[in-house]
Amino acid sequence: MRKLLVPLSHIAVYSLAWFSTLPSGAQARSPSTTPQFEVASVKSNPSETTDSNLNHRLPDRFIASNVPLGFLILDAYEIKAHQLIGAPDWIWDKSYDVIGTFPTANLQLHDVHLMEQQLLAERFDLKLHAEQRVIPAYDLVLARKDEHLGPQLHKSNMDCAAWATNGRPEVDGIPKSPVSVTGKRPICNLLTTRTWLSGGARTIQDLAASLQAMLGRPVLDKTGLAGTYDIDLQWARTDLRADGDASSSPSDAPPIFSAVEEQLGLKLVPHKESFSVFVVDHVQTPTPN
Repeated sequence: MRKLLVPLSHIAVYSLAWFSTLPSGAQARSPSTTPQFEVASVKSNPSETTDSNLNHRLPDRFIASNVPLGFLILDAYEIKAHQLIGAPDWIWDKSYDVIGTFPTANLQLHDVHLMEQQLLAERFDLKLHAEQRVIPAYDLVLARKDEHLGPQLHKSNMDCAAWATNGRPEVDGIPKSPVSVTGKRPICNLLTTRTWLSGGARTIQDLAASLQAMLGRPVLDKTGLAGTYDIDLQWARTDLRADGDASSSPSDAPPIFSAVEEQLGLKLVPHKESFSVFVVDHVQTPTPN
């Protein structure tokens, strides 16, 4: 499953709810009352680049560039990857460029998501239904009884609200990140790639959300750690097999589970829990423009 190499703040735009339900009335609306894009274009993107962009913030249109269909579905239904069940593997491998113009300017985000749902139904013949299922998950807990944290997890005293109010100035004296390719740790943000993440003044809930996106399973923060932290984590590239278990490709870096324990002093403990999920009944490659 390919992940978009974008900051967590951008990831949150299209995978908002930890345990969301289907947006109210989304399946019950008739085509005449469901918001629709005025004009929509869907094109396959065969490029090999991993650079992707998904933008709801333009006043007159929605744009997705080189985005796998799987992420378009997650965005449209405001769900996480673990909540999408029964989808074929190709939805994570085939990417698309989508442009949808709004019928009126400055729409609410929920209305944009409803228009995305309509587009997916019309162009990809997407059909899905909601149900409750017991699925594998992880609890993120402290690894040591003495609550000693790892060498790459440090309490932060950064006031992000004041920093943003002051215009997000450059901050001197920030220690270098041992995992970022630039050596810089993001200020008041979390950057996640396939093999490392680095964040400044982020909560453990932010970390759990990033791990969840990487592992494709719910990750619940059970650490009891409050406040914000500077976080740096590096691991061997992780891929998901059909059974949902994580496997790591050869690398000098440790597997993600070992990395979390050795570098952060935390631990991922597997368990099963009931969650709202959405089962794909049918999906196909898109009809031509």
